[in-house]
Amino acid sequence: MYTHFFKVAALGLLWIPIKGMSISTELPDGWSVSDFEYHQTTYSSSKGTEAGELSDIDLSLRYQYAPDTYSIFRFDTSPVINPDPNKTNKIQITLNHSPELFLFQLDLDVRGNDNGGLSIGADDDSDDSYLGWNNGTFGFKVFPHNFGDSTGDDFYTGRISTSYYIEGTPATFSKNGTLTIGTKTAPGLELNYAPLKELEVKIAAGSLNYLYPADENFNLKTSVTTNRWRSKAAAAFRGEINYGNKNLTASLVTINREKAGETGALLESAHSIEVSYQFADFDVALENTQTVAGSAPWDLNNSGTWFANITTFNPYYADNSYADQDWFGKIGNGISIKTRWKLGKYAPYLGLKSLSEYFVFTDNKYSAHTLRTNDGTKSHGGLNSQLIGADITAGSFTISPELEFWTAANKVFQNPDDIREQSALSELSTENRVMTINLKYNK
Repeated sequence: MYTHFFKVAALGLLWIPIKGMSISTELPDGWSVSDFEYHQTTYSSSKGTEAGELSDIDLSLRYQYAPDTYSIFRFDTSPVINPDPNKTNKIQITLNHSPELFLFQLDLDVRGNDNGGLSIGADDDSDDSYLGWNNGTFGFKVFPHNFGDSTGDDFYTGRISTSYYIEGTPATFSKNGTLTIGTKTAPGLELNYAPLKELEVKIAAGSLNYLYPADENFNLKTSVTTNRWRSKAAAAFRGEINYGNKNLTASLVTINREKAGETGALLESAHSIEVSYQFADFDVALENTQTVAGSAPWDLNNSGTWFANITTFNPYYADNSYADQDWFGKIGNGISIKTRWKLGKYAPYLGLKSLSEYFVFTDNKYSAHTLRTNDGTKSHGGLNSQLIGADITAGSFTISPELEFWTAANKVFQNPDDIREQSALSELSTENRVMTINLKYNK
């Protein structure tokens, strides 16, 4: 495995577009490109941008050992999501073996630590590890880490079952140098039924255990001491229907979970509908995703090891006056529509997006829990965008320049000419203009 891993690391360098470097698509026998995408924000009117600062790179190479056995080596980096040098770059190894009707897949992470060391272990919040069986009509999968609890594309919800807990059983919740926060997602079982070639129905459920104070009057914000703990369980459920034929694809997903308040979960439930239709040289894609926010979501630091607001110990998302933000327990909605016209090697497209005032999802730029007014008391108040772009085919690649115009009801976008030490005094704007370039390999 290690020999293959280092071969992939060297091959991957041939794919990353760097000044003056040509991009090679020649790979040794047995290797193929599973996925390659490079996304770069080239300009934002709300923030000065440097190349590499707002970049996402996703490279996956596949090695086929036998007809029923392969490995995928994936490298991705996203400094926007996690700027820590040791955590922004992620390497994954996926091993798949599917003899006859059986399914086996293992998802591993190659992790770096602050001392520069590497370790390889299971990705313990991933739904890419499973055991299963499928005969084409009936099937099941057993997930040891995560049963598949996310939905949405433009509005990706993240893992709904994510739960937080204090490591150990402390009498007082205070940062004393030994306490830390742990994270769990729900393992579970998925059953699927495909009565038709075009139709598939999936039902999945999972459950996780966590420790919680037994004191009935315990409140994490106002009373952080406890004498007794007890083990509790939180269940989560997913229903999914997928349909697809030559011109139409559609999916309906609903996910719900228990005990969101006790476990600091960002979301309590999520539901999405995605539909795409192609006719002649036109195609249209629609997405509608709805979320219900958690009632007591924990606000953690970048490393996820403790609470972000430690000065006054406020465990929840708060405004500048330490009051809870306004989206707790609220319903939010995101809608997007995109239409594209294929003209040979060129395919111009137009798109619209609309996000409601309390729409919370994992996006760290446009979600209601992160895009706030300068005193933190309100979200964007409702956010709309219009985008224009084009897919340009060049050999084995598609290059997609895009310009997006964002408008918010409240002033939430940063002014790069007015950045102050006390952010509450900065002048914000209701508008933002973003230019991006996406480079993608065509399989």
